[in-house]
Amino acid sequence: MFGEAGSGKTCTALVLADWAGSAKYTTQVQLCSDIIAANKGQLRWSGGHAKSAREIWSAWKNANFTVLDELATRKTVTDFQYETIKQAIDLREGQPSIVISNLSIKEIDSVFDDRIASRLRGGTIIELSGDRRVQPTT
Repeated sequence: MFGEAGSGKTCTALVLADWAGSAKYTTQVQLCSDIIAANKGQLRWSGGHAKSAREIWSAWKNANFTVLDELATRKTVTDFQYETIKQAIDLREGQPSIVISNLSIKEIDSVFDDRIASRLRGGTIIELSGDRRVQPTT
């Protein structure tokens, strides 16, 4: 799902996630940060024990539905970011997922490469457009 900021991408995905139940939502930056923190032993479950990267990936793979938001918010990515996003997409193959970006697939191809873009092309591509979200007045 792609489109301009404020076009309703995240809102739409969150409604679907609520409907699906047992959904996982994260952003590209948060997922990468969580994996780094887990690898350093700095990420904890609510019960206090350390959360491993393996547990993060297992929860991601086994969720009923996932949303990966804010893909390709920068013009370049590190090798770590690339591999993290590739794994996130690969683990969801054939399962209900939404990947959200302000960039089209062609633009994502220029930020990542065709390996990522071709995986995203394997699903349904939806462009959201229209007026930016307007705050209601009272």
